[in-house]
Amino acid sequence: MEIRKTLPSHMKQCFSYCSIFQKGYEFDKDKLVKIWMGRGFLQHQGTKQMEDTGAEFDELLGRWLCDALFKNRRIDKNTYKIFSSAHTLSIDECFDVLWDKGLRHGITIESHNAQFRLKLNYDKKNHFDSKKLMYIVWIQKLVGFNSSVIQIPPDLVLHLKYLRVLDFSDSFLEELPETIGDLVHLRYLDLTATAIARLPESISKLYSLQTWRLRECFSLKGLPKGITNLINLRHLEEDSRLISSVAGIGKLTCLQELPIFKIHQQIGHRISELKDMTEIRGSLCVLNLENVADAEEARQARLSYKQHLQKLKLEWNAHSAGSFRDEDILECLQPHESLKELHIEGYNGSRFPSWVGDPVFSSLTKMYLHYCNCSLLPPPGRLRFLTHLEMQGPDGIKHLGPEFCGHGRDGGFPSLEVLQLEDMTEWLEWSGVTETHFPCLRELSIVRCPKLRRLPAITSLSSVHISNCSDLQSLPADLTRLRRLEIYHCENMVVPSEGSGLQSLASLKHLDVENCPKLMSVVEAEAVHLPKSLQVLRINSCTDPSSWVFKEIRFLTSLQYLQISECMNLKVLPEGLRALPSLHSFLVLSCPMLHERCKEERGLDWHKINHIPTAVIDGQHL
Repeated sequence: MEIRKTLPSHMKQCFSYCSIFQKGYEFDKDKLVKIWMGRGFLQHQGTKQMEDTGAEFDELLGRWLCDALFKNRRIDKNTYKIFSSAHTLSIDECFDVLWDKGLRHGITIESHNAQFRLKLNYDKKNHFDSKKLMYIVWIQKLVGFNSSVIQIPPDLVLHLKYLRVLDFSDSFLEELPETIGDLVHLRYLDLTATAIARLPESISKLYSLQTWRLRECFSLKGLPKGITNLINLRHLEEDSRLISSVAGIGKLTCLQELPIFKIHQQIGHRISELKDMTEIRGSLCVLNLENVADAEEARQARLSYKQHLQKLKLEWNAHSAGSFRDEDILECLQPHESLKELHIEGYNGSRFPSWVGDPVFSSLTKMYLHYCNCSLLPPPGRLRFLTHLEMQGPDGIKHLGPEFCGHGRDGGFPSLEVLQLEDMTEWLEWSGVTETHFPCLRELSIVRCPKLRRLPAITSLSSVHISNCSDLQSLPADLTRLRRLEIYHCENMVVPSEGSGLQSLASLKHLDVENCPKLMSVVEAEAVHLPKSLQVLRINSCTDPSSWVFKEIRFLTSLQYLQISECMNLKVLPEGLRALPSLHSFLVLSCPMLHERCKEERGLDWHKINHIPTAVIDGQHL
């Protein structure tokens, strides 16, 4: 009772309405909010949309009504369960209509006063006699709870003409009747994970529809041609394969979700369809930008007006061409300043437009530049709140200098935490990095940059991944915070350029080395020691690791995990393994000479590993 007194009036209705769910029923918050919208409990409040008002779920009902259970992987949303106590309270105010299990052709009604629940359970052998429902034509909610429904009798719909919410998700429903179009008050339609293959064209007459869920309808071939008549549709949730084929999607100006928009040159599929779709939220991926005729057509998308958009991906087909046209087009695709994540892929301009890297984008935290054919990069260092930057395949880049970080007070990547640079085949030099740059950078990944010769000193790093960089000879000095180091296929890599080599990495916990012959040989020749802080050591594809690793192994008293793979010449395990108090896992893969020596009891090396809790040779536990 105290809960109802505390809640605002519109949330009291939401609270009471939840009694239509059974005790212990699991649901996702987003679905419940949209059902409330369909029922009419949520209204616009000033500049707030109905969905924004529904977000009060977290602050109000989330405390009293239900408990968060787990992250639902299928829909990527939080799943909740209603408290038993909350269900008891809310049902006191509800009118409950149940299909009695003991009466196949009857209805049991438990009277309360406000809400209604009708549970449908029928199969091919037991259909509803829709005449039994004539006396509840005022019902406003119909929910199918995992029922075995195959078909809906056409005359059933005639007696439910005021229905607002219809949910047949996770049922065996195969088709809808044409009479579905007569439910002119319907606002919420959920057909998630049903077996429907075809939708009746009459759905296009559901002008009040706000939410339509079609996820996991794998048999569904297409959407009705008249779908653009649903001018009040706010949420069309499907797996993106269907909506991208809709011609004239721009008529749905209330639509808030448009994950993918594929551009074609035909009328109804041009980028100008996005012009009036200013309510789009979340993510938008615009594909086939090579089909945009010119800058003027690109400007008609009015991306800068889409203030609710958080993630934007702009993609050209990999086989497109046209440098100057692409530059003009991208210049006109400037998004709203509130954007949080930007992806640009396949761009063929020689330089990026002025807005990429402009500090006016103060909300931008992630930027991905993939396979853009540019010789000049934007200055992303001026984006003060950028935390993640990923660049792949700008083949024309030979030098990264001070302009990359930006100049003066606005430069230096002050918030960047993750930097990934991949497939930069002509990149030779990275210079101009000072102590003030990258103060927060934790993770650096350099992959397939074969001509890069050296890296700058970035002392904040805790994780470094380097792969297929054949000309890279050394790591920078002073990586005192480095905890994880992965080096793969770097034929000329040696050790940190100054100091006492690997031993200077005093914080290193995880070392993973694969096919780095010079690194191995220098460790032996110059008596370079491994850091005693190591907890995980993986060695892969080394000609003969026994000459140095095993000499060092007895000093690694913190080592917990040791893996040696594809070292064909490894003949014997070291005695030092017996001196490692923390080692709990030892794995050997594709080292054929060790099989006989490690056999239980009779192997010559068995006494060296029999104390290790987990010892595995080529998948065989010892």
